[in-house]
Amino acid sequence: MKAIVLAGGYATRLQPLSSRVPKLLLPVAGKPVVHHLAEMFKAAGVTEIVFSLNETQRAIERELGSELMGMRLSYIFEGTRSEEEKLGAVGAIQYVAERTRIDSDCLVVGSDNFVHGLDLRRMVREHSERAPYATIALFDLEDPRDVEHFGVALLDERRITRFQEKPRQAEAVSKLASTAIYHVSPAFFERIPFFVKEKKAAGLKADKPGDYWEHLVSAGEQIEGFVFNGAWGDIGNPETYVETNKRALALPEFKAGRVSPSARVEAGAVVRGACVIDEGVVIESGAVVGPFVHLMAGCRVGAGACVESSILFEGCVVEAKASVLDSVIDRNCVLGESSSVEGYSLLGEECVIGEGARVFGKSRVWPRMELDAKATLAGSVRTRS
Repeated sequence: MKAIVLAGGYATRLQPLSSRVPKLLLPVAGKPVVHHLAEMFKAAGVTEIVFSLNETQRAIERELGSELMGMRLSYIFEGTRSEEEKLGAVGAIQYVAERTRIDSDCLVVGSDNFVHGLDLRRMVREHSERAPYATIALFDLEDPRDVEHFGVALLDERRITRFQEKPRQAEAVSKLASTAIYHVSPAFFERIPFFVKEKKAAGLKADKPGDYWEHLVSAGEQIEGFVFNGAWGDIGNPETYVETNKRALALPEFKAGRVSPSARVEAGAVVRGACVIDEGVVIESGAVVGPFVHLMAGCRVGAGACVESSILFEGCVVEAKASVLDSVIDRNCVLGESSSVEGYSLLGEECVIGEGARVFGKSRVWPRMELDAKATLAGSVRTRS
């Protein structure tokens, strides 16, 4: 069985980090999100994974090679190099279908997903037994306000009778969200060119999977939902990346955390709750790390510093009494003494934050920038392109 992973977007909401590390390779709970997906595929009986990528993502092929966990890997590059040129999800599905042999049911999965609690093997088995046109994995959202960010489905037992793409909360027919995990038949691919042609003739874009699902449901096709609970999140922007990492580390199998034997946690330092502490990390006396922190290789947290609910890439330095909260810090950044980075902010690689400076409010700092001592930033600082 094949699984097609749609990963051809340009991850602009995660820049500048995503310009260096493709989203598929970003860690969640201490390992790349693609490995979480692969484990789920392996359990469901997948034998081949096809990655749909753009031309700027050759690093994924170099990193993963031709095999992962016993499954064959292949790569299809759609030939685009910018956000403006991208095909969109529906276009990417069509592009893959035209370039790979699809003669039986397969899985189609969005690459943003971190999923826990979905019994994909059971979903595949029941799809095979019931033989609908397609099956969509649906997650029951805890917060009804979240419907505005996803496609939602209304079920009559298993059959989807209505599908809405990002409805207003007051108009939503349910809070069962599409997770961009689909089990589809070959006919699903064959129909896409006609859908795209109809949209273009009407002067509309045909790039959202939710629009295609609405089209299929309205046409009376047997589209079914497979509802699951557990944990589900995406890593599409700094806030969802941080929150998904927190959700993952809070799961029973991760909550014990992981501390490398080569890490040094000095007397008087505290590591709280679920954390991933990689090799060569130093946490000095009086520092507090955690919960829900990933410190990658070679990071140093100074005396009296605090790091919570954040992801710090290789070689970062958090000097004495500095703090990091709910943020993502790319490699080799230096946060000066008593500085702070918080509020779902994102620093690019090799930035320097001056002593006593503050970065907050979903700020974004491009690589190799330096913020003066005692400066305050709520916004973005970037190089001129």
